[in-house]
Amino acid sequence: MADQIQRGESPGKAKLGLTGRIQRGESPGKAKLDAHGRVCAHEDTPALVRKDKPSRRNPRLTRPMRFVSLHHHSTYSFLDGFQLPEAHVRRIGELNGTALALTEHGNVMSHVKFEQAAKDTGVKPIFGIELYCGEIDPERRSQLKNHLTILARNPEGYLSILQLVTRSYQEGFYYEPTVSGSMLAANKRGLVVLSGCNGSLLFTSLVGGKGISPESASLQRGMGVAQRFRRVFGDQYFLEVQAFPELETTRRANPLLARISRETGIPMVATLDCHYTMPTENELQKVLHSLRNGGKSTPEDLSKSWGYAAELCPPANDR
Repeated sequence: MADQIQRGESPGKAKLGLTGRIQRGESPGKAKLDAHGRVCAHEDTPALVRKDKPSRRNPRLTRPMRFVSLHHHSTYSFLDGFQLPEAHVRRIGELNGTALALTEHGNVMSHVKFEQAAKDTGVKPIFGIELYCGEIDPERRSQLKNHLTILARNPEGYLSILQLVTRSYQEGFYYEPTVSGSMLAANKRGLVVLSGCNGSLLFTSLVGGKGISPESASLQRGMGVAQRFRRVFGDQYFLEVQAFPELETTRRANPLLARISRETGIPMVATLDCHYTMPTENELQKVLHSLRNGGKSTPEDLSKSWGYAAELCPPANDR
């Protein structure tokens, strides 16, 4: 047999190892042999499946999920997000989700892998970014940045995102790639703009933070911010509210955001600022933040000052 069949090819697709025997993994009858020469029935390329068993915190849904995560980070939000884009897409598929947006901090590096994974899974990819915004003038710029969630509505919008990213590095880099208000106004075509997380200008204008004292924050101040954005982006601007009842500042801000929506007519959009795929990965984000801080703070120290009580992952259901 060894004289008739060459290694690597045969009439029956049999492959021979160096010893002249049928190579494990392929045979004329499509049988596969394990390390002990026994027939095994696994796929040539098995599906990448999660080892976690279904549970209350990790269910397998049979009904389509209506919620779409529009503020979502992967490991490409460096030292903040966890898991590759493929894992995030896979998790949305496990939950019977239909679409997902990836909005990395200041970059679009995950988008190629995201698109490939989404195409294989059937999940609709929505391309976005979480921008660092602030002054770029050398006399006025600051290390503190306001966050803003941006989504591409169409190919023109994606081009606008690429232009903003390029300019943020070339013209506005100071600690982080920074986008100014004038950059946003000049590159707004095709964009959908969400007001941002608890690190956004609107949020801190309502409850304080990022250089705004709680005494200076107010509904009136936040109303002014929302109206300015509305004038620039029109009906493509939305108020971002996040479902984190564990966080005291979020509990204070959400009713104020709802009031702004009622009084201005600006629609609200719910997000979860996802940074990992499962609740059990919460501890890993603490480790990432500790590394980001140069190891000066331990995960235990960070947990006392940051809102790790909130689960920054896709919800188990639509409730």
